[in-house]
Amino acid sequence: MNAVQPLTEDDPQRQQKLAQFVESHEQQHAMTGSRGMRLHYVYYPQHNKPTIVIAPGRAEAAFKYRELAMDCYQRGFQVAVIDHRGQGLSERFFPQRQLGHMDDFDYAANDLLQLAKRVQFGRQPCFLIAHSMGATIGLRACQLDPSRFSRMALMAPMLSLSLPMPSVLMSLYLWWRSSKEKVAWRKHRQPPDYISADRREYQDGGFRNNPLTSSLVRYKAFREMYEQQPELQLGGPTAGWLRAALKLIATVFDHLNDIQTPMLVALADDERVVTPAGQHKLRQRLAHSSLPQQWLQLEQCRHEPLLEVDAVRTPLIERISEFFTEQSATR
Repeated sequence: MNAVQPLTEDDPQRQQKLAQFVESHEQQHAMTGSRGMRLHYVYYPQHNKPTIVIAPGRAEAAFKYRELAMDCYQRGFQVAVIDHRGQGLSERFFPQRQLGHMDDFDYAANDLLQLAKRVQFGRQPCFLIAHSMGATIGLRACQLDPSRFSRMALMAPMLSLSLPMPSVLMSLYLWWRSSKEKVAWRKHRQPPDYISADRREYQDGGFRNNPLTSSLVRYKAFREMYEQQPELQLGGPTAGWLRAALKLIATVFDHLNDIQTPMLVALADDERVVTPAGQHKLRQRLAHSSLPQQWLQLEQCRHEPLLEVDAVRTPLIERISEFFTEQSATR
C-alpha cells in the first residue's frame, strides 16, 4: 500500500484539508442497537475496500476521530466510527445528557459488532482501532464474536481503574448506590448523580497539565468542537457506569481464552487516566499464548496516542497501517 503522510500539526492548510475531507466523504447514519437504543455513527465509505471500525473512549464523540479517519481513508480503508450508547450523538440514558452512564457493556460490545457487520464489504477484512474504554469494549466484542475482526489495534486500554477504596468494598458500595438510584429512576424518574463531586458537568480543564495529549493543536481542535457542539459533551461517570466498567474488566479477564484476534497494543508512558496494572496483567496473561500480538511502549505519550504530537502519532499510524495491511495481503 502506498505510503501516505498523515496531517501534521504545523500544516498551514490543516483545517482546510480536514474540512474538505469531511465535506467530500463523511456520512452520518443511525441504527438501532441492543435493547432498542438509537445509535449514531459516522461513515467514510470506499467501495470494496477493507474496513476499519473505530471505537472511541469514554466521553469521546465520533467526530473527534475525523483526522484519524482521513489518515486511514487515504491508506485505502473505508472507516466507520461509532458513538457508543449514552455519548456523542447516540441516545443518552437520561434527559440530563451530561450524565456519563452505562447499562451493560455487553450491549455496547454487541453494538460494535452490529456496526461492523453493517459496513463490512463482502470478503474484505474488517479491522478495529479502539481507545481506552473502547478498547475494553473491543476486547469483549472479540470474545463474543471471535471472527468478526481480522486484527485490532488497542490504544491505552482501560483494564484497571484507580479506586478510592479496596475493590471488594467498592463493589459493595457501587451495588448499593446504583441499585438505589435505579429504583429512584423507575419509581420517580429521578436520575442518578455523578459518582464524584469533582467530576460533574463537562468542562475544559485547559491544556496545561492535561492528561490526554501534549499536542496543543489537537487538544484545541477537539475542545473547540465540543464548545461549538455542546450536544456532544459528556460529564463525569455515574455509579452505574463505574459498576458496569468494573464488571466489563472482570469479564474480559475471565474469558481471555476466547480471544482469537491478533492485536497490537500501544501503551502510554505518561498514563494518568487509567492505571497500568490491568495493562500489565493482560500482557502477562497473554505472554505464553499463541495469539499473535505486538506491544508498543510509547515514550513521551499521554493517554491518547492518536491525538499526540506528530513525533508519537505518525510512527504509530504507520505501525498500525502495516499491521493491518499485512493481514489484508493474505486475503
